[in-house]
Amino acid sequence: MPFIDRVAFCTPTLASVYFDEECEKDLTDMIRLSYNHPSVIMYSIGNEVYFKDVDAVSKISRKLTSLCKKLDPSRAVINALNPLMSVMGNSKNPTQGRDDVVNPRREGKGSALAGSQLVNTIISFLPLVTKLVGSEKGMRKRNAVLEPLDIVGFNYGDFLYEPQHQDYPNRVLCGSETFPAKIEKTWNKVKEMPWVVGDFLWTAWDYIGETGVGAVGYDEKVAFTQPFPTLTAGCANIDLTGLINCQGYYTAIVFGQYKKPHIAVHPVNHAGQKLYIGEWRMTDAVHSWSWHGLSGRKTQVDVYSGANTAELFQDGVSLGKKTVEHCMAVYDVVYRDGELRAVEYDKDGNALAEDVLRTAGKTMRLTVSPEKEQIKAGGSGLLYIPMELTYEDGIRMIMEERQIKI
Repeated sequence: MPFIDRVAFCTPTLASVYFDEECEKDLTDMIRLSYNHPSVIMYSIGNEVYFKDVDAVSKISRKLTSLCKKLDPSRAVINALNPLMSVMGNSKNPTQGRDDVVNPRREGKGSALAGSQLVNTIISFLPLVTKLVGSEKGMRKRNAVLEPLDIVGFNYGDFLYEPQHQDYPNRVLCGSETFPAKIEKTWNKVKEMPWVVGDFLWTAWDYIGETGVGAVGYDEKVAFTQPFPTLTAGCANIDLTGLINCQGYYTAIVFGQYKKPHIAVHPVNHAGQKLYIGEWRMTDAVHSWSWHGLSGRKTQVDVYSGANTAELFQDGVSLGKKTVEHCMAVYDVVYRDGELRAVEYDKDGNALAEDVLRTAGKTMRLTVSPEKEQIKAGGSGLLYIPMELTYEDGIRMIMEERQIKI
């Protein structure tokens, strides 16, 4: 898709157990691997590092930044800081050596698993605490860690953009992780504040691990992490199969890279239920108007748009023209089989573009769509074959589930 920037945000894999002896080698390998890739625009020397011991971490910051500059002076160096994590924890490395048995599933006091989950839970449910603990005053105390960097990245710390600029007017900042639901707000800051060079919302592509941080609950709260069979985070703009969801289209519209409206329907089968959704997922809405058997239920329909006004039509009848606020116009719609059409207008009332959803037929079929017609023989070829349940007109069935034997 044209709105997905192919930018590598490279961070070396530096296990804390072996950090002192391996960090320079790992960083060197990363830079040599990335050196000839034009999509790489910066190197990250850390992400959400605990640095209670400012002196120790500032020495590491200077050493790694210096190594980056020595190996590749053409690219910027960044460290992605979580304001809350930067003022808590202990920066000293564990005492384990290379010969020790390290249990990646360890829990309890001092485990990375427990620490990460604790911090992310605080960020998710107590953003005010994050602001108080990770304040600009707290960051000033840690300035020695930031000074060697070309760019200071903040994870969930856009409230620091202005205070940092006031204290250090020449400092370049970046939103190294931001919440998907706040992308319109954080992207506006990028546009309005020339010292903020970009925004990486978490996240573009779904990934295995951190299971369920994007989980949705109806009438029941969901835990920060989910047990099996949940396998992925579920918080991304694009799922593991490459399908772009409503959150992805909203992001593209905010970025100005998608020039049409997009209809996002909150699941009609959950109409009337209390929605619980985490900070790492913007919406439960889907791009579908095929909800057979649910006529008469009222649901929310959002029209995402980068234009001035939007209008939603149901079966040709206007449900009203609305001013687009924060790239969205919201409608309450009673479901019935038929058609939804969204039109966006400029400030002079001229129609710019539209999006249409139609209810599908009722005959199920299995649609198989190989991405290529030919692959290399001999076991060296790779072919993805998307398969989905659709109606006879090709529209995806979103409420059906079947076991497929291949």
